[in-house]
Order: sequence, then structure tokens, then C-alpha cells
Amino acid sequence: MFACVLDGEGGARFGTWDLVHAWSSAAGVLWVHLDLRGEATVRWIREQSGLDEITQAALLAIETRPRATVRGNGLLVNLRGVNSNPGAEPDDMVSVRVWLEESRIITVRRRRLGSAQDVKQALEQGDGPNTPGEFLFHLADHVLLRVTAHPSRGHGARGAA
Repeated sequence: MFACVLDGEGGARFGTWDLVHAWSSAAGVLWVHLDLRGEATVRWIREQSGLDEITQAALLAIETRPRATVRGNGLLVNLRGVNSNPGAEPDDMVSVRVWLEESRIITVRRRRLGSAQDVKQALEQGDGPNTPGEFLFHLADHVLLRVTAHPSRGHGARGAA
């Protein structure tokens, strides 16, 4: 899908696989957003990501449930949001899997989730997250905003979350 290196000031430098392969932690926080339907994504996660087998399996799983798990020096988070894709049923939830480390963020999805695009757009406008923790906050906040804004969801759901 895309990759970027956060600039620490709300923006990012965007690129593709070349950026991912050339990246080192000295360059800044890397965010790699991947579509699990792509063969290159699965191959990269399994062969080049440096993630352990359990984390790989969690990111590649067909079915997910919302969760947050600390694994070594990272955090694995599964979020679910409203499926606002054309022709989708309102109760059909879409998941995004997130792996956060001190200087790297990996997000993966099988179906489009607008919340990740919201964070990307904020970075393009220079108003995005600066750290992996801020990234998770921004992503989760956009997931909740979309849930509460969806016509099939009642108002006030954000306060209940």
C-alpha cells in the first residue's frame, strides 16, 4: 500500500518498498501499511520483517478479535472499525492489525479501513502523529470517530468506548 518515515513534526516522507528496504531506525519512525491480499506483503512479513513467528501469525491471521498484547519490545493491537466500503453491511466490521515498536509501525488489513487513510492524510498535511504511541492514539481515535459517525450506530457510542 504505502510506507513513510515520520518526521517528528507531524509530517512524513512517503515512499514504497524502496523506502522500506533502505530504512534504518536512525532515519526516524517507519510506518508500513500493507494489504494482506498481496503476495509481496506476506513474503515481506515472513522473510524480511524480522518479526517472530507468533507476531507474524497474528498479523497474517484470517480472523481476528480486538486485542492488545505486549510481545518483547513491541505491542500488537487489533482494532475493528465500521465497514464503510461500497455495498458493505453496516454491522460487517473491518479489522486493522498493528505492530508497534520504538521506531517502527506495521499496519495490515484485508479490506479497506478509512481510519488508516485518515492518519495518512493528517501526515500529508503536517498534522499527524510524531511517535508510535501517538500513531496508535490517532488511529484508534479515527476508528472511534467513524463508528460514532456511521448511520447505523447511535450517537454517544464514543463516550461509551
